[in-house]
Amino acid sequence: MAGWGQLAKLGLTLTCGALAGCALLSDDTPVAAPQALPVAFKNAKPPTAQLPPPTSEWWKDFHNDELNHLIATALTNNHDLRVAITRITQTEAQATVAGAAQFPTLSADLNQANTAPYFGVGTASNGSAPWASQRLPEASLKASYEVDLWGKNAASAKSALALAQASVYYREVVGLTLTSDLTKAYFDYLAENDRTAVAERNVVIVKESLKAVRTRMEQGDATINEVMQQETALATAQAAVPVHRLNRERAFDKLAALMGTTPAELSLHGKTLAGIEMPKINTGIPAQLICRRPDIRRAEANMLSAHADIQVARAKMYPDLTFSLQGGVGAYAYSSLLGALPQSRFYSIIGDLTQSIFDAGQLAAGVQLQRAKYEEMVETYRQTIIESVHDVEDALAAVRLLGEQQKSLAEAAANAKQAHDLARVSFDRGAVDYLMLLESERSLDSSEDAEIAARDDRLKASVDLFKALGGGLEDPHC
Repeated sequence: MAGWGQLAKLGLTLTCGALAGCALLSDDTPVAAPQALPVAFKNAKPPTAQLPPPTSEWWKDFHNDELNHLIATALTNNHDLRVAITRITQTEAQATVAGAAQFPTLSADLNQANTAPYFGVGTASNGSAPWASQRLPEASLKASYEVDLWGKNAASAKSALALAQASVYYREVVGLTLTSDLTKAYFDYLAENDRTAVAERNVVIVKESLKAVRTRMEQGDATINEVMQQETALATAQAAVPVHRLNRERAFDKLAALMGTTPAELSLHGKTLAGIEMPKINTGIPAQLICRRPDIRRAEANMLSAHADIQVARAKMYPDLTFSLQGGVGAYAYSSLLGALPQSRFYSIIGDLTQSIFDAGQLAAGVQLQRAKYEEMVETYRQTIIESVHDVEDALAAVRLLGEQQKSLAEAAANAKQAHDLARVSFDRGAVDYLMLLESERSLDSSEDAEIAARDDRLKASVDLFKALGGGLEDPHC
């Protein structure tokens, strides 16, 4: 009992010392405040109605069943996303390991030692009996606990939990990048389908014009030079077709890679951008970016982890106190061990207080290192917020201006179609010369191709805006 009383006094003394030491150890480094956000986005239109924020499944706003199926498959099969999920498992396990240090450990021990000489060291003689060995079987339970005087273990657990949360947000970043890249690749595939169709239709138009020019040359109303010019125009039109087909194949192959499969195993039914609806997007307020965008939340989690690591490093400069308690039974024979006779029982209580005296500045440098890492995470966090606002502003401007461009190009394409039809009729009747016909063909091809490209760019700009807004992450705190 006297031993227990002395142990209690030691614990009380150390606890009082810990309370005094905590004031010295408390980290005076405040957690950084978020980067100041603008009151409103510069390129956002004044809202005419209150629209709901984009949902986490934002791609469904394009109302395309094939796109929905492709993304559902990619979210299951994409290997980059699977890697991100395995990292969550790793960091969660690390958090469990770090958190376990806050609790006692309990272990069971069963061992047997054979020692000689039988009567102890120095008792051996030339005879054989003194060299006989003795068996010492023991069975015991051992408990060990490190008293977290300075909050080292708690801070280490906090850091590990923040890293685990950062890995979850990293998975969201990968998922958001995957869905946006896949959506844009699908739009590119459909756009190249449309542009291929326009190029092939232009080849047909140029061939028909070539026949008309040859007919007029036979009638003496056209020259061989005009025929050669039209043949050149035909070759140029034919050369454009394989370019668009190549771009379509590249978009197709990219889709297959994003879906975690091979091009031979992928089949698509969509043929045109005409079935894709332009979604309505509510940008909300800039402050919502902090809780919508997973990259910002990940940067914040990394910053909080680095902040906790400072306290871990500071705590290492102070004494470590560990208690261990072991109790069990031991005897010279298994019969006595199993019978648990009074003479077979034993226990030990050990208190270990360790303080580093000289380490050539290693521990102090560790604190300085963690402070520098924290400052790095702070700057990364603030820069991520600034870049998020930049991304939204760019996407808002692109959606608005490309919409205006597409509208103008659609009108230009319609006018070019009418102009070509009139030029062709007039040319057949001899009312206009060949150069006007050739120019109308070029204008029709370029305007139709440009209108498709503008629609593709506008759709992809809306995807960029969804991504910039964090995909509308559905969070009750937003």
